Amino acid sequence: MLRWSDPHRLAAWLESDERASWHARIEGVATEIGSERQSTSGMETWFNLPGTTVQAPPRWKMVLTTFLGAYPFTLLIQWLVTPHTGAWPLLLRAAVFPVSCCCRR
Repeated sequence: MLRWSDPHRLAAWLESDERASWHARIEGVATEIGSERQSTSGMETWFNLPGTTVQAPPRWKMVLTTFLGAYPFTLLIQWLVTPHTGAWPLLLRAAVFPVSCCCRR
């Protein structure tokens, strides 16, 4: 698995002498199953099964899935926590949601 900050840096790595050297070292030990490369942005991998290559779902499905996952939680936080933090300074109130998301894990 490779992750790069932008496609240009990924392309530079894929064509680099260093990468070719590493591939030469592992020849016979590991092989690529296919020449197909799959680029993902992150969340579409939620829909892949291990050992399979699945085309990423359309962007609208990803937006809908994200909304349906985040909205109920945001609503719950607003309903349960916000009434108790009304007198707090804005910066502290704004920190409640990110902190509660981290604590959920």
